[in-house]
Amino acid sequence: MDALVTLGTGAALLHASVVVLAPSWLPPDAREAAFETPGWVLALVLLGRMLEGRARHRATRAVQVLERGHLDRVGRPVAGRPGDTERVPATWIAAGDALRMEPGDRVGVDARLTSGKGWIDESWLTGESTPREVGPGDLVRAGSRILEGTLDATSERPATESSLARIASLVEEALRIRPPVQRLADAIVARFVPVVIAIALASAIAWGISGRPDALSLALTHAVSVLVVACPCALGLATPLAIMVGTGRAAAEGICFRDGEALEILAKVDHVAFDKTGTLTCGSPRLVNWEEPGSPLTDTERAAIRLVASAGQHPLSRAVANHLSLDLREAGPMEALEALPGRGVQARVDGRHIRIGALGWLLDEGVPSPSGGPGEGQQGVWIAVDGQFRAIATFEDPLRDGAVALIDRLGRAGIGVSMVTGDRPEGARGVARLLGMDQVRAGCLPGDKVAWVRGLQARGHRVAFVGDGVNDGPVLAAADVGMGLASGSDLARAAGRVTLVSDDPAAVSRAIGWARATYMNIRFNLGWASLYNVLLIPVAAGALEWMGGPGLAPTLSGAAMALSSLTVAWSASRLKRPA
Repeated sequence: MDALVTLGTGAALLHASVVVLAPSWLPPDAREAAFETPGWVLALVLLGRMLEGRARHRATRAVQVLERGHLDRVGRPVAGRPGDTERVPATWIAAGDALRMEPGDRVGVDARLTSGKGWIDESWLTGESTPREVGPGDLVRAGSRILEGTLDATSERPATESSLARIASLVEEALRIRPPVQRLADAIVARFVPVVIAIALASAIAWGISGRPDALSLALTHAVSVLVVACPCALGLATPLAIMVGTGRAAAEGICFRDGEALEILAKVDHVAFDKTGTLTCGSPRLVNWEEPGSPLTDTERAAIRLVASAGQHPLSRAVANHLSLDLREAGPMEALEALPGRGVQARVDGRHIRIGALGWLLDEGVPSPSGGPGEGQQGVWIAVDGQFRAIATFEDPLRDGAVALIDRLGRAGIGVSMVTGDRPEGARGVARLLGMDQVRAGCLPGDKVAWVRGLQARGHRVAFVGDGVNDGPVLAAADVGMGLASGSDLARAAGRVTLVSDDPAAVSRAIGWARATYMNIRFNLGWASLYNVLLIPVAAGALEWMGGPGLAPTLSGAAMALSSLTVAWSASRLKRPA
C-alpha cells in the first residue's frame, strides 16, 4: 500500500509540475495543475492510519497486575522467642523456611503445613467459592487466604517460583505465542499493488507506441491517472473505519474491544468456553431454603442455634446466623464450644446440645437420618438439637439471569459451548445440567484450563474464553479471544482482549454479534473498494478513449478516488446493532 501511495502521489505531483513548467508537453485537456490531488491522497491515507492506530492492541498489563497482586508480607517465627512472629516480605522467604499463618493472613508463598487445622479460601486459584479444609501435610498455595485456624508450615519454594509466578509465566507464554492475524485489506493490497503498477506501465507503453502526435503526453497522462485512481485509500479506510464505528457502538453497550484484531477474531469464533463461579453463576452462595423437619423450632431453640452458628468461622455457618438474626433472644450461656474443621461446630446452650455442620458428621454422631435436603447443584447445612435433626439450610450459587438463554442462543448460532472450572465436579455438573451444557471440565487449575483451550484450538476451533478471576488470567490470554468481566479481577480485565462491563451473560452473545456485524461491514467495504478499482482502472488507462470514448484526467481520477473513500466512510457509519 505504501508503494502505491508513493507512486500515486509522486505521479500526481509530477503531472502538476509538468503542467506549470512545460505545459506544451501535455494535450490541452490535461493542462490543469491539480496540486491538491496528492494532498488529498496523503490526507486520506493518514486518516486511515490514525484511526487504525487508535484501534490497535495496547500492550497488555496482565503480568504487571499479577506481580503486584498478592505478594503480601508473611509471618515467620522468631528464632529463640517461642510464640513470637515477625512479619517479613514474601520475597524474603526461601525454600524450607518456617512460616506461621493466622486467620485473615494471605499466603505469600507455596507452603506445606506442619501443624494446625483450618479453612482456606483458594477461590483466586480454583474459582471454587467454598473454602477448603486443610491440615498437616497439605499444600497451601501463594495467594490463598486463611479463614480459620492458626497454621504452621514450611515453605516449599521461594516466591519467585510460586503458583503466582507460574501463572505469570503462563500469561507471558500465551501472549507470546498468539499468532498475529493477517488483515484482509493487507492481503488484497499485497496482490493489488503489482497489478496496478503493471497496468500503469502497460498503459504508458501502449499509448507511447500508438503513433499519435501526442503519444508521449497521453502515455504520461494515463499512467498518472491509473496510479491516482488506484490509490488504495478506500481499501486503507475500509477496515479501521468499520472497526472504529463497531467498537464505539459496542462500547456504548458495555462491550469494550481492546483492539480491532480481537473484533475480527471474535467474528470467527466457533466455540465459547466459560468459567463457572462468578461468570455463569453469581459467585456467592446464598440461603435459598430453610426446612424444619418435624415440629417447628421454638424461639429459644432458634436463639441457641444462632448463638452457636455465630461462633463458627465457616461462611455457611455465618449465613445461618444471619438468617436467624430477626429472632434475637436471650439464649443463656454457651459452653463447650468446639469447631471441627471439615465437619461443623457444636456447643451446649442452656443444657441443649447444638450441632451445626455436614450431614456425614451428624450421621457419624448417631443423629437419625433426616428427610429432605439440598437439590442438584446445591449445598446443605444440617442442624441438630439434642441428637435430633431440627433444621436444614440449603444454599446455592444461583445462575446469573439470562445464563440459560445465552447457552441456548449460542447453540442455535452454531457455536459450541463448554464449562471449564476449578469447582468440584458434582457442583459443576449440576450447574451444567441446569444450563443444558454437555461439555464440562471440573477441578481445573490454571494450567489445566489453558490445556483445554489449546486442545480445542488443535482441533481447528477458534475459541473465546469468558472468565472473571485471577485464576482465569492465563486461559484468557491463551484463548483466541479472552473476554473478562469488569466486575472480576484486575488480571482478568488485563489479560482479556474484550471486557464486558455488564455482568449480564447476554453481553457475550452481543459482543459476538457486534464482531460479526462489523466484520461483514469490513468485507462489504473492501468489496466495494475493489469493485471500484476494477471498473475505473481500465477507464483511467484509456480503454474507452482508445475506442473513441471519454478518458479520465488525473484531476478527475483524484476526485473519483476521494468519492470512493467517502462511500466507504458512509457505509461504516451505517453499521447497525445486530439482531
